[in-house]
Amino acid sequence: DALGALGLVWAMVLTRAGQSGSHPFPDASIAVFFLLGLFNRSALWLPVALGLAAAVDAWVVTGDINAYCTTPASLFLIPTYATVWLAGRFARKRRPTAVLTTAGIAAGVAFLISSGSFYFLSGQFPDLPLAEYSRQVLTPVRRGGRGGLTGCQVAAPRRSDPPARTRGTRLTRSTTPMTRRTLILGGVRSGKSLYAESLARADGREVTVVATATAGDAEMAARIAAHRARRPPAWSVIETPVRLAETLRQTCRPERVVIVDCLTLWITSLLSADDEALADRETQALCARLPELPGGLILVSNETSLGIVPVGALTRRYLDCAGALHRRVAAEMDRVVLLVAGLPLTLKGS
Repeated sequence: DALGALGLVWAMVLTRAGQSGSHPFPDASIAVFFLLGLFNRSALWLPVALGLAAAVDAWVVTGDINAYCTTPASLFLIPTYATVWLAGRFARKRRPTAVLTTAGIAAGVAFLISSGSFYFLSGQFPDLPLAEYSRQVLTPVRRGGRGGLTGCQVAAPRRSDPPARTRGTRLTRSTTPMTRRTLILGGVRSGKSLYAESLARADGREVTVVATATAGDAEMAARIAAHRARRPPAWSVIETPVRLAETLRQTCRPERVVIVDCLTLWITSLLSADDEALADRETQALCARLPELPGGLILVSNETSLGIVPVGALTRRYLDCAGALHRRVAAEMDRVVLLVAGLPLTLKGS
């Protein structure tokens, strides 16, 4: 009895820990808790298994930039797994058909608890309607997959995440994307890139990042490396310091979300060129191209218009160019968001 329980718990630990690799195992936690209730007489194995699940999750998310298993939603793993464990206890000494029926009902209830708690309490879906969240989360269930927060460790962004996986759930490719065009503005280190990446994850389509930065010094090289490290390897990256409009023409597709990070570094490259007309030419080309681009598009840029007028002529030109570009781009985008201290303030759209 104890040996069998140890084997089940060990299977859960292996599959939960295996979620962090490049070839993640299916998480067996739901099945393990049901079987513990079905075959093991001692109720002590329930807190043991819960403790090990929490320990594995804590180990998996250690070192990640955003550990989403620490949100209040993670507490609902307790009723999620307790539900299937109690169902296993209930199904004991019943016919095989009744056992299977009980397991199916318990798994459905556990799915509702985990998915619902993650939607309402994790804070990761402030702009995703409940109906759309439910539709996307239920898609892998109908296909025999899984959803919800039953494997809490997948809620943290990891290098092994495929493009269709989001924090806590695996959202499928949608024909009605959450946001077609979004402009994200904000100050330095305000959370713009992280917010852009969260939108791309939640959208569910494949993701391409168009990076405009160049590693001119050690500090910028370190920042570029940090951005690369937190992105899933399935996301493709295109480095474009100058020809942004042409790159977007070749890259944007209906089945793809493109993140441009960021416009202000792009403007810096344009103004640093020997061709003084390059900035005007390229910004006009971008604004003309925007209405024609298919698929999802997320533009990231620094809000530079909140300070005083600078003394230097080049700095003034930089601010004038950035401000004019932001106004024209904002007019074309479906949604404009200002990030302050990591908090999104919607200026346009919903």
